[in-house]
Amino acid sequence: MKFSKQFNLGIYSLLFLYLSSLVGTSCSGRSQTDKDSSNSTSLDLKKKELELKEKELELKERELAMKSKTGSVPSSGEKASAAQQSSDNQSPEWVVGQVFIAAKTRNFHLLDNLCDPQGQGDGETRDLCALSSKNNPAMEDGFATNFEFGKVAGAAEISGDKAIVPIKFGPNGDKQETFQLVKRGNRWYLSSI
Repeated sequence: MKFSKQFNLGIYSLLFLYLSSLVGTSCSGRSQTDKDSSNSTSLDLKKKELELKEKELELKERELAMKSKTGSVPSSGEKASAAQQSSDNQSPEWVVGQVFIAAKTRNFHLLDNLCDPQGQGDGETRDLCALSSKNNPAMEDGFATNFEFGKVAGAAEISGDKAIVPIKFGPNGDKQETFQLVKRGNRWYLSSI
């Protein structure tokens, strides 16, 4: 009987250890499941965050595209094509506005086709229009500093094929000056600053 009690206790002990190990495995399984669930939740949150960032970026790109259509700041790095310039280049104010957009965005290619194609503009104007091809950081910085806060300050005074556009420019956008333009065919070009 003593042997039988010890045997039963031994079996109960083994059974208890076996059940304990099952419960421990089950708990650690739950713990791993909890970790997997937590990782999955974290991954889902990161995916949603990425989706939101992508949507935000898409909205900003749309906003910039709309602004560039209305003459405000276009997306940086965007080159103005000759076709776009020829279709939009209908007013002296638009031409002068491109100078300020180029300064704000540092997209100096916008200046490429703004000068008189007959080369009759002054030296400052020719330098301005050739800024993208000179690859001169000091000149680019000086241009941006002087024109990034600039704006057209009134309507153009047009007399035949010549126009004068009042502007404000300078580091604070408070200096007054005028741009002179000349019309060649149906397009306006900078001729003097």
